[in-house]
Amino acid sequence: MSAKLSDKRPVPATMKKMLQTDPMLRATAGEALEILLVADSSFAPPPRGAVLDMAAIDPGAAHQV
Repeated sequence: MSAKLSDKRPVPATMKKMLQTDPMLRATAGEALEILLVADSSFAPPPRGAVLDMAAIDPGAAHQV
């Protein structure tokens, strides 16, 4: 079964890249963060050790999955 995540919004697109089964195609955490930073210049990385709330970053993501 494959994940059906939208490529149109930054968070689902990033999650889709991180869930690739082929390690060569899978995004690393650093690559995922870079994708989010490029997609939204107002996005600031959370403090180290903080729990990341994806809905707060992309409120429409929960409805796009």
